[in-house]
Amino acid sequence: MAANNNKNFTNPFEKLFTGLGNFPTDSWNRNIAALNAANKIFFEYFQTVSKRNQQIAQEAFEDYTNAWRDLLTNKSPELHVSKHVDLAKQAFEKSVANCGELGEILNKSNREAMEILTRRTAEILDETKEQLKNLKKAA
Repeated sequence: MAANNNKNFTNPFEKLFTGLGNFPTDSWNRNIAALNAANKIFFEYFQTVSKRNQQIAQEAFEDYTNAWRDLLTNKSPELHVSKHVDLAKQAFEKSVANCGELGEILNKSNREAMEILTRRTAEILDETKEQLKNLKKAA
């Protein structure tokens, strides 16, 4: 078995973190907390979008069922075509409105999550600056 030749080995990172106290650990914990908060927002809005998509699908199915019922009861070809065009226009307008609504929900979630992450990034920079000042004073 080879002799242990690592007696003179020193960890190059040891000097880097000397004098920082709990700074790296505390900072890391705050980073994880900020990421958890951002992920929570994403998840909550994902649930909101999913539920709204389900509602939209159910409304569309009900509208489709009612439209066919109305179309089948109309005997006049002119009324049938006119009704069909009106239904297509209504469906298109409703789809555009629903897409806009879902887009607003997603934008809001992104905005809220990014505010958390941006705030934490600014804190990290301030913390690092403060630690560098403390290290400079200690040296």
